[in-house]
Amino acid sequence: MRHAGFSLLELLVVIAIVGILGAIAAVAYPRDRVQVDQAVERLTRSIEKARFDAIHLNKFIEVLIDQDAQLATVTDVDGARVLTRISFGSDEQAQVTLRVEDATAIRLAFDARGMGRGVELDSSITADGTATVALIHDRTGFERSIDFNQYGLSEVQ
Repeated sequence: MRHAGFSLLELLVVIAIVGILGAIAAVAYPRDRVQVDQAVERLTRSIEKARFDAIHLNKFIEVLIDQDAQLATVTDVDGARVLTRISFGSDEQAQVTLRVEDATAIRLAFDARGMGRGVELDSSITADGTATVALIHDRTGFERSIDFNQYGLSEVQ
């Protein structure tokens, strides 16, 4: 008498096939996208945190994104103390390059109330109060752009 259902052997074969396909999918997921996405997340979070630090510390906080140095720094303007430093081209962002659109550096400043004091591109304030940064994977060219406004809000494209 035959029972309806699957045998143990059939179930093991299906589980083995699913496991093999899962392993292939995990290896095939593009690491370049992950590295760029992590760099985007780290940069946008640092700018958001700079605004909150300005409020919390009751001080002017400045964010400088420098294409030439491949560096983003958050500093306490009064004490000239570096609160956060993100170096592109090294550490976790070893294969991610920073590019500032229409300039070589972006400077954002927040007052003690967390209000943006404007966006400067190479020491000149932009008319619309926005700036764009691109993060590019060195090997594959995969790119994400981030638009910042003077309030530290960002939109990733």
